Amino acid sequence: VFAGIILLLAIEAFVSYRFNIVSAFLTALLIVEWIELRKPSVRKLIGIVGVLFLLGFYFIIVLLPQALVPNNVFYASQFLQSHSRASDNVLSDPFFGHFLEHEAGRKVLADLWVEYADSGMLDGSWDFLKTGNGRILEKYSIRFVFSQKDRVFDKATSFTELEEPLEFPSLNKVYDDSLIFIHQVPS
Repeated sequence: VFAGIILLLAIEAFVSYRFNIVSAFLTALLIVEWIELRKPSVRKLIGIVGVLFLLGFYFIIVLLPQALVPNNVFYASQFLQSHSRASDNVLSDPFFGHFLEHEAGRKVLADLWVEYADSGMLDGSWDFLKTGNGRILEKYSIRFVFSQKDRVFDKATSFTELEEPLEFPSLNKVYDDSLIFIHQVPS
């Protein structure tokens, strides 16, 4: 059972979040099995559950966001939030879409971290970031482009390194911190 849980957690981390249900169920089975074998006192059990809860809370709230999102992205999202309207549409690298929707409170064209992402919008984001195809901006009424300077994420776990910095001459660059660029579409 333990090896199965480890395998499912590895699959969950690299493939899909759909394994959450299965891995949570198997982890619960492992905990129940451990309790049956050890037969700890209620007081010990409450202490163990409390410590696990605090560690989980700390991991989710403090460590996980810092591990997944560099400070540059966080500061750029704050800039975007303070220099745009809530109604503005943003074309971002789909890898950052979920974070931008949450932190900056802006609608993004595509979000790579959801399983129901519209493939046309994902393709449109990648098409614009790789080719600069301006029709994408018009089609989706995009006001801002949020991108990483030197790479485009093709999937949640891989990216394409760019030979040149990601520049869009027809757009106004409003933010540049050497890692993240934000361009504004001229009115």
